[in-house]
Amino acid sequence: MKRRDALFRIAACLAPVGALAGCLKQLSYRTQVSRGVVRVPADRLAELSQRMDTLTVWIEPDEVPVVVRREGGDYTAIVAICTHRQCALTINPDGYSCRCHGSSFGIDGDVYGGPATTPLGALPTRRDDRDLLIQVPG
Repeated sequence: MKRRDALFRIAACLAPVGALAGCLKQLSYRTQVSRGVVRVPADRLAELSQRMDTLTVWIEPDEVPVVVRREGGDYTAIVAICTHRQCALTINPDGYSCRCHGSSFGIDGDVYGGPATTPLGALPTRRDDRDLLIQVPG
């Protein structure tokens, strides 16, 4: 096989992978809690164009990851810490997975597979004039 033909075959195999990766956005934003609320600016929300896109809001100083996804015209906020042994979760297009012990969770935080038995924490969200406000417990 000629080198040129081999390169075309490799490119053809990788094209679907590249197209899929281009469709999934995993964005990040760092902020702090103020009066029990985390504010996510509207311009950051505008980048979430589809349900698979995520914005991980890192709440300082404890580095708590909260994953924001668009659900139609609303937004969900899920704490991305495994309820089994408090490991950080990997974000997937269809939910979350734990590298520590193998638990898996759906987009809504429901447990799909153990050892975790408790769903992920969902935080209440609301919009003000422009931004998303996430209620953070005490």
